[in-house]
Amino acid sequence: MATPDLQQLDVFVATLPERARSFAECGVAVPFTTPMLAAARLRRLPGKAPELVLPPLGGRGSYVLGWDSCLGLSPTLHDRALWPRLASLPVLTPATIRAAAREVAAQGLAGRAAQAAALAARQAQATLRAGLEARFAAATSPAEALAEALAETGPDGGPSTPVAARLDALSAFAEAATAQALAASEPTDRETARLVASAAQLALAAARASLAALRQAVEPLQATPSDPAAVARVVLLAARPDWLLDGWWRPAALARLAPGSLAALLREVLLALPVAPFEAEEWWSSAGGWDAILRGRARLAPRALRGGEARVEMVARLEAMRAVAA
Repeated sequence: MATPDLQQLDVFVATLPERARSFAECGVAVPFTTPMLAAARLRRLPGKAPELVLPPLGGRGSYVLGWDSCLGLSPTLHDRALWPRLASLPVLTPATIRAAAREVAAQGLAGRAAQAAALAARQAQATLRAGLEARFAAATSPAEALAEALAETGPDGGPSTPVAARLDALSAFAEAATAQALAASEPTDRETARLVASAAQLALAAARASLAALRQAVEPLQATPSDPAAVARVVLLAARPDWLLDGWWRPAALARLAPGSLAALLREVLLALPVAPFEAEEWWSSAGGWDAILRGRARLAPRALRGGEARVEMVARLEAMRAVAA
């Protein structure tokens, strides 16, 4: 349901910027460390080569680039090593992108902090997967498939799972943005903060609703054997929170790294604000909330880069984000 803030934002612009139909059309957020690629999403549509989708300067539409074009942006060594892994992935999902990015970060190409975080995250996921295989082995035959599907959410989205950590980080970011909206003296800063906070709250509500549906589907599998259709449903539901939260690690990491610069960071966040496609309405209805987010973003017309920052500072900040959001 759209909040009062979103309803107010909705009246300013009559024309609605194009909203993606599916998550495949949106693409998956990629943790590049090249400044001009910082908000890039990777997609591979049927019959096409992998391509990167970047936000425009004025908040409407998008830029679509092939990797050959991105080479002119002087990608970092980390990004040059990451791209071949991404391009060869058989399936593009937040989970497969995250695994490829961790492999590159584990080589130290994004700095030592990101390397340590990637190694720790990889080990934690392996431990969780092994526990899930043991838990479901007696109840169902495809225990390995279930463990793979639930490696991010666990069987119930509990506090020790990776998805719970991402939800906590996004919740803290939404609270910080809400506080900034109340404290900001400039109208544009106020509206930007309100818009970003509202979008974060929409994503949180949708992800939590998806986790609730997943818990209901998993519960019967823990006690009795299940048919393949029930297992397939769990695999399907387990992927939804990851899609709904995809890309939100960026603003959460930014706010954590520089809490004193939140007003400026929110203007940067607005440019690459993750907007759920129409496909997500089948999972959880936003009652027009995402359409209002798009209208507000187009009206506020964010900029692409913070003009006062040099490239080396931007790269360092993006590498620090890799450590925070491994």
